[in-house]
Amino acid sequence: SPTASEDEAGRVLRIKGAPPGSLMALLAKHACGPEIGASLRHVALLWTEFVSEVRWFWEQGIPLPRLPAVDGEAGRDVDLSCCLIHQKLQLLNICIRRRRLAETDPSIDRATHEFD
Repeated sequence: SPTASEDEAGRVLRIKGAPPGSLMALLAKHACGPEIGASLRHVALLWTEFVSEVRWFWEQGIPLPRLPAVDGEAGRDVDLSCCLIHQKLQLLNICIRRRRLAETDPSIDRATHEFD
Protein backbone atom coordinates (compact mmCIF):
# COMPACT_ATOMS: atom_id res chain seq x y z
CA SER A 1 0.00 0.00 0.00
CA PRO A 2 1.49 3.41 -0.96
CA THR A 3 2.29 5.91 1.75
CA ALA A 4 0.57 9.31 1.86
CA SER A 5 3.60 11.04 0.32
CA GLU A 6 3.82 8.43 -2.47
CA ASP A 7 0.10 8.84 -3.18
CA GLU A 8 0.47 12.63 -3.37
CA ALA A 9 3.51 12.29 -5.62
CA GLY A 10 1.47 10.05 -7.92
CA ARG A 11 -1.30 12.64 -8.12
CA VAL A 12 1.20 15.36 -8.98
CA LEU A 13 2.61 13.22 -11.78
CA ARG A 14 -0.91 12.76 -13.22
CA ILE A 15 -1.53 16.51 -13.46
CA LYS A 16 -1.73 17.42 -17.11
CA GLY A 17 -0.47 20.70 -18.47
CA ALA A 18 0.16 22.34 -21.79
CA PRO A 19 3.45 22.12 -23.69
CA PRO A 20 5.85 25.02 -23.04
CA GLY A 21 5.33 27.81 -25.55
CA SER A 22 1.88 26.57 -26.58
CA LEU A 23 -1.14 28.84 -26.77
CA MET A 24 -2.56 27.49 -23.49
CA ALA A 25 0.81 27.78 -21.70
CA LEU A 26 1.07 31.42 -22.77
CA LEU A 27 -2.46 32.13 -21.58
CA ALA A 28 -1.67 30.57 -18.19
CA LYS A 29 1.57 32.56 -17.98
CA HIS A 30 -0.28 35.81 -18.65
CA ALA A 31 -3.09 34.93 -16.25
CA CYS A 32 -0.56 34.45 -13.44
CA GLY A 33 1.79 37.25 -14.44
CA PRO A 34 2.22 40.57 -12.68
CA GLU A 35 0.78 42.52 -15.64
CA ILE A 36 -2.65 40.99 -14.94
CA GLY A 37 -2.46 41.72 -11.24
CA ALA A 38 -3.69 38.23 -10.32
CA SER A 39 -7.14 39.50 -9.41
CA LEU A 40 -10.12 37.38 -10.35
CA ARG A 41 -11.59 40.28 -12.31
CA HIS A 42 -8.46 40.65 -14.42
CA VAL A 43 -8.26 36.92 -15.11
CA ALA A 44 -11.93 36.96 -16.14
CA LEU A 45 -11.24 39.84 -18.55
CA LEU A 46 -8.24 37.98 -19.97
CA TRP A 47 -10.37 34.84 -20.45
CA THR A 48 -13.14 36.84 -22.16
CA GLU A 49 -10.62 38.36 -24.56
CA PHE A 50 -9.07 34.95 -25.21
CA VAL A 51 -12.44 33.40 -26.06
CA SER A 52 -13.20 36.35 -28.33
CA GLU A 53 -9.93 35.82 -30.19
CA VAL A 54 -10.56 32.06 -30.52
CA ARG A 55 -13.99 32.84 -31.95
CA TRP A 56 -12.41 35.24 -34.47
CA PHE A 57 -10.00 32.52 -35.65
CA TRP A 58 -12.95 30.11 -36.02
CA GLU A 59 -15.03 32.60 -37.99
CA GLN A 60 -12.11 33.48 -40.29
CA GLY A 61 -11.23 29.82 -40.80
CA ILE A 62 -7.67 30.38 -39.59
CA PRO A 63 -6.03 27.68 -37.44
CA LEU A 64 -5.09 28.78 -33.94
CA PRO A 65 -1.40 29.61 -33.56
CA ARG A 66 1.07 27.88 -31.23
CA LEU A 67 -0.58 24.47 -31.42
CA PRO A 68 1.07 21.37 -32.84
CA ALA A 69 -0.33 20.29 -36.19
CA VAL A 70 -2.98 17.60 -35.77
CA ASP A 71 -5.47 16.34 -38.29
CA GLY A 72 -7.34 13.66 -36.42
CA GLU A 73 -5.75 10.98 -38.56
CA ALA A 74 -3.62 8.15 -37.22
CA GLY A 75 -0.24 9.33 -36.00
CA ARG A 76 -1.26 12.97 -35.68
CA ASP A 77 -3.99 12.82 -33.08
CA VAL A 78 -4.82 15.15 -30.24
CA ASP A 79 -2.23 14.90 -27.47
CA LEU A 80 -4.09 13.20 -24.62
CA SER A 81 -1.16 13.74 -22.26
CA CYS A 82 -1.98 17.48 -22.22
CA CYS A 83 -4.64 19.32 -20.25
CA LEU A 84 -8.21 19.14 -21.51
CA ILE A 85 -8.41 22.73 -22.72
CA HIS A 86 -5.26 22.25 -24.82
CA GLN A 87 -6.89 19.13 -26.31
CA LYS A 88 -10.05 21.11 -27.11
CA LEU A 89 -8.01 23.80 -28.86
CA GLN A 90 -6.34 21.09 -30.93
CA LEU A 91 -9.79 19.70 -31.83
CA LEU A 92 -10.91 23.17 -32.85
CA ASN A 93 -7.95 23.36 -35.24
CA ILE A 94 -8.96 19.99 -36.71
CA CYS A 95 -12.49 21.34 -37.27
CA ILE A 96 -11.16 24.53 -38.87
CA ARG A 97 -8.94 22.58 -41.25
CA ARG A 98 -11.73 20.15 -42.19
CA ARG A 99 -14.18 23.00 -42.76
CA ARG A 100 -11.69 24.79 -45.00
CA LEU A 101 -11.06 21.59 -46.92
CA ALA A 102 -14.80 21.01 -47.38
CA GLU A 103 -15.25 24.58 -48.63
CA THR A 104 -12.43 24.32 -51.17
CA ASP A 105 -12.87 20.71 -52.36
CA PRO A 106 -16.11 20.23 -54.33
CA SER A 107 -15.69 16.43 -54.24
CA ILE A 108 -16.38 16.38 -50.50
CA ASP A 109 -20.04 15.94 -49.65
CA ARG A 110 -20.56 18.41 -46.79
CA ALA A 111 -23.67 16.59 -45.55
CA THR A 112 -21.73 13.41 -44.77
CA HIS A 113 -18.93 15.32 -43.00
CA GLU A 114 -21.14 17.69 -41.05
CA PHE A 115 -21.09 15.56 -37.88
CA ASP A 116 -17.64 13.92 -38.13
